[in-house]
Amino acid sequence: MKRRSVLSAALVPVFFSAGCISPFTDSDEPLSGELECDDSDKPTPSVEQGVEQHGEYDSLGSARYPDPPEQWSEDTAERFVSEYETSYQQNSLAQRFEERLLEVTLTTQEQNLIISTGNRYTVSFDYMLMFDYIDDQGELVSTDAFPEAVVYSVGSTAVVRATSSHEFNITDEVLDDSPDSLEEGTVLECFDE
Repeated sequence: MKRRSVLSAALVPVFFSAGCISPFTDSDEPLSGELECDDSDKPTPSVEQGVEQHGEYDSLGSARYPDPPEQWSEDTAERFVSEYETSYQQNSLAQRFEERLLEVTLTTQEQNLIISTGNRYTVSFDYMLMFDYIDDQGELVSTDAFPEAVVYSVGSTAVVRATSSHEFNITDEVLDDSPDSLEEGTVLECFDE
């Protein structure tokens, strides 16, 4: 497969307005204590890797989600979010295209630790998403890179994800429509402490 290059975009950090449950709340309570963990939902397809497609390509398969780090810090939180979102996108696409999915590429544009309070971290992650798949007619399709933006709240007990509509806006103002990941996000996973 040929590699594609993507121009980097200039971005500013995203901030959130505080709500009744907010990633800004300094709390010693585990993140999962504020969430409905029974309703956690993430794509978890069972798609085999290496299935030959039209004699030329092998399927990418589904991805394993990363384990939470043993020690949380700003660096491990950002790395965890990047790895988790990569697995999330690969699994979302594998659920859609099954063995016809060939490649998924996320190119980081901007990643910011918005805040770390108590035992939780809120991280924005903006990236370009590209993927290759075999269409219903058996033709190879390579998508153009398109922007995606998400906000995660993570900690030793949970992962929460919210999509953001701010993809690559260049502005000096705080964007009012940025999501509060705990209020507007989806609980993807809860962990035992």
